[in-house]
Amino acid sequence: VVVAAKEAEPPRGTTVIAGETILFTVSDYNPGPGSRTDVVITDVIDATLTDVVPMNGGVYDEVSRTIRWPTIAVLAGGESGHVQFTAVVEPLSPSEQVIYNQAVFTTPDLPTPAETNVTEHPILHTPDLAVAKACPPQILTGETATYTITVDNLGFGTAEGVILTDTLPAQVTYV
Repeated sequence: VVVAAKEAEPPRGTTVIAGETILFTVSDYNPGPGSRTDVVITDVIDATLTDVVPMNGGVYDEVSRTIRWPTIAVLAGGESGHVQFTAVVEPLSPSEQVIYNQAVFTTPDLPTPAETNVTEHPILHTPDLAVAKACPPQILTGETATYTITVDNLGFGTAEGVILTDTLPAQVTYV
Protein backbone atom coordinates (compact mmCIF):
# COMPACT_ATOMS: atom_id res chain seq x y z
CA VAL A 1 0.00 0.00 0.00
CA VAL A 2 1.09 3.57 -0.72
CA VAL A 3 -0.96 6.23 1.04
CA ALA A 4 -1.33 9.21 -1.29
CA ALA A 5 -2.71 12.64 -0.44
CA LYS A 6 -3.02 16.00 -2.15
CA GLU A 7 -3.33 19.45 -0.65
CA ALA A 8 -3.43 22.91 -2.14
CA GLU A 9 -2.86 26.51 -1.12
CA PRO A 10 -5.37 28.07 -1.16
CA PRO A 11 -7.01 25.01 0.43
CA ARG A 12 -9.25 22.75 -1.65
CA GLY A 13 -12.82 23.97 -1.82
CA THR A 14 -11.68 27.60 -1.73
CA THR A 15 -12.90 29.81 -4.56
CA VAL A 16 -10.01 31.08 -6.66
CA ILE A 17 -9.85 34.12 -8.90
CA ALA A 18 -8.86 33.94 -12.54
CA GLY A 19 -5.16 34.78 -12.74
CA GLU A 20 -4.43 33.48 -9.20
CA THR A 21 -1.56 31.05 -8.50
CA ILE A 22 -2.27 27.76 -6.70
CA LEU A 23 0.42 25.72 -4.93
CA PHE A 24 -0.27 21.95 -5.01
CA THR A 25 1.47 19.47 -2.69
CA VAL A 26 1.36 15.72 -3.37
CA SER A 27 2.37 13.51 -0.44
CA ASP A 28 3.23 9.83 -0.31
CA TYR A 29 3.61 7.49 2.64
CA ASN A 30 4.48 3.80 2.79
CA PRO A 31 3.02 2.40 6.03
CA GLY A 32 5.00 -0.80 5.47
CA PRO A 33 5.92 -3.27 6.46
CA GLY A 34 7.74 -3.83 3.16
CA SER A 35 9.38 -1.44 0.73
CA ARG A 36 7.85 -0.21 -2.50
CA THR A 37 10.13 0.05 -5.52
CA ASP A 38 10.10 2.17 -8.66
CA VAL A 39 7.34 4.46 -7.43
CA VAL A 40 6.23 6.92 -10.12
CA ILE A 41 4.15 10.01 -9.36
CA THR A 42 2.19 11.62 -12.19
CA ASP A 43 -0.37 14.40 -12.24
CA VAL A 44 -2.59 15.32 -15.19
CA ILE A 45 -3.22 19.05 -15.04
CA ASP A 46 -6.70 20.53 -15.52
CA ALA A 47 -7.13 22.56 -18.73
CA THR A 48 -8.06 25.65 -16.70
CA LEU A 49 -4.51 25.82 -15.29
CA THR A 50 -1.59 27.50 -17.09
CA ASP A 51 2.01 28.43 -16.34
CA VAL A 52 2.62 25.06 -14.66
CA VAL A 53 5.90 24.99 -12.71
CA PRO A 54 6.83 21.60 -11.21
CA MET A 55 9.30 21.45 -8.34
CA ASN A 56 11.33 18.58 -6.90
CA GLY A 57 12.65 17.52 -10.32
CA GLY A 58 9.23 17.15 -11.94
CA VAL A 59 8.91 17.60 -15.70
CA TYR A 60 5.77 19.01 -17.31
CA ASP A 61 4.69 17.76 -20.75
CA GLU A 62 2.48 20.47 -22.27
CA VAL A 63 1.00 18.13 -24.90
CA SER A 64 -0.30 15.54 -22.44
CA ARG A 65 -0.67 18.19 -19.68
CA THR A 66 1.09 15.76 -17.33
CA ILE A 67 3.78 16.26 -14.70
CA ARG A 68 6.03 13.26 -14.03
CA TRP A 69 8.43 13.29 -11.13
CA PRO A 70 11.65 11.23 -10.97
CA THR A 71 11.10 7.59 -10.05
CA ILE A 72 11.53 6.80 -6.36
CA ALA A 73 13.79 3.73 -6.48
CA VAL A 74 12.87 2.53 -2.98
CA LEU A 75 10.18 3.86 -0.67
CA ALA A 76 10.89 1.94 2.53
CA GLY A 77 8.24 1.11 5.11
CA GLY A 78 7.57 4.15 7.30
CA GLU A 79 9.04 6.59 4.74
CA SER A 80 7.16 9.55 3.32
CA GLY A 81 7.83 12.43 1.01
CA HIS A 82 6.18 15.09 -1.08
CA VAL A 83 6.44 16.90 -4.39
CA GLN A 84 4.96 20.25 -5.40
CA PHE A 85 3.98 22.40 -8.33
CA THR A 86 2.38 25.76 -8.95
CA ALA A 87 -0.11 26.70 -11.65
CA VAL A 88 -2.06 29.82 -12.57
CA VAL A 89 -5.83 29.83 -13.03
CA GLU A 90 -6.46 30.53 -16.74
CA PRO A 91 -7.67 34.14 -16.98
CA LEU A 92 -10.15 33.30 -19.76
CA SER A 93 -11.66 30.21 -18.11
CA PRO A 94 -15.41 30.39 -17.54
CA SER A 95 -16.56 31.75 -14.21
CA GLU A 96 -18.16 29.23 -11.88
CA GLN A 97 -16.16 26.41 -13.49
CA VAL A 98 -14.42 24.08 -11.03
CA ILE A 99 -10.76 23.04 -11.25
CA TYR A 100 -10.27 19.38 -10.38
CA ASN A 101 -6.83 17.92 -9.73
CA GLN A 102 -5.62 14.48 -8.62
CA ALA A 103 -2.23 12.73 -8.67
CA VAL A 104 -1.51 9.03 -9.19
CA PHE A 105 1.22 6.79 -7.75
CA THR A 106 2.22 3.61 -9.57
CA THR A 107 4.62 0.86 -8.58
CA PRO A 108 5.11 -2.65 -9.90
CA ASP A 109 4.67 -3.81 -6.29
CA LEU A 110 0.95 -2.99 -6.32
CA PRO A 111 -1.73 -4.22 -8.73
CA THR A 112 -3.60 -0.92 -8.87
CA PRO A 113 -2.35 2.68 -8.77
CA ALA A 114 -2.79 4.73 -5.60
CA GLU A 115 -4.77 7.89 -6.27
CA THR A 116 -4.77 11.01 -4.15
CA ASN A 117 -7.89 12.78 -3.04
CA VAL A 118 -9.25 15.27 -5.56
CA THR A 119 -8.67 18.97 -4.96
CA GLU A 120 -11.48 21.23 -6.12
CA HIS A 121 -11.36 24.99 -6.65
CA PRO A 122 -14.37 26.92 -8.01
CA ILE A 123 -13.29 29.81 -10.26
CA LEU A 124 -14.61 33.33 -9.77
CA HIS A 125 -14.03 36.14 -12.21
CA THR A 126 -13.84 39.52 -10.53
CA PRO A 127 -13.65 42.99 -12.02
CA ASP A 128 -10.74 45.25 -11.11
CA LEU A 129 -11.68 48.83 -11.92
CA ALA A 130 -9.08 51.55 -12.42
CA VAL A 131 -10.31 55.15 -12.53
CA ALA A 132 -8.19 58.01 -13.87
CA LYS A 133 -9.12 61.68 -14.07
CA ALA A 134 -7.35 64.20 -16.26
CA CYS A 135 -7.80 67.96 -16.25
CA PRO A 136 -5.83 71.03 -17.29
CA PRO A 137 -3.02 71.85 -14.85
CA GLN A 138 -4.25 75.44 -14.46
CA ILE A 139 -7.64 77.05 -15.12
CA LEU A 140 -8.15 80.80 -15.10
CA THR A 141 -11.33 82.37 -13.75
CA GLY A 142 -14.06 82.30 -16.37
CA GLU A 143 -12.42 79.63 -18.53
CA THR A 144 -14.15 76.38 -19.41
CA ALA A 145 -12.26 73.30 -18.38
CA THR A 146 -12.81 69.78 -19.67
CA TYR A 147 -12.27 66.91 -17.27
CA THR A 148 -11.78 63.45 -18.74
CA ILE A 149 -12.59 60.46 -16.58
CA THR A 150 -11.53 57.02 -17.79
CA VAL A 151 -12.66 53.74 -16.25
CA ASP A 152 -10.84 50.55 -17.24
CA ASN A 153 -11.67 47.02 -16.15
CA LEU A 154 -8.31 45.32 -15.58
CA GLY A 155 -9.96 42.23 -14.11
CA PHE A 156 -11.51 39.17 -15.68
CA GLY A 157 -15.11 39.64 -14.55
CA THR A 158 -17.81 41.94 -15.83
CA ALA A 159 -18.45 45.00 -13.69
CA GLU A 160 -22.20 45.47 -13.31
CA GLY A 161 -24.14 48.24 -11.61
CA VAL A 162 -21.10 50.53 -11.39
CA ILE A 163 -21.82 54.07 -10.26
CA LEU A 164 -19.10 56.67 -10.70
CA THR A 165 -19.37 59.86 -8.65
CA ASP A 166 -17.15 62.87 -9.23
CA THR A 167 -17.36 65.77 -6.83
CA LEU A 168 -16.18 69.05 -8.36
CA PRO A 169 -14.10 71.52 -6.34
CA ALA A 170 -16.12 74.34 -4.71
CA GLN A 171 -14.56 76.94 -7.04
CA VAL A 172 -15.89 75.17 -10.16
CA THR A 173 -19.40 75.28 -11.62
CA TYR A 174 -20.84 72.46 -13.71
CA VAL A 175 -21.86 73.71 -17.18
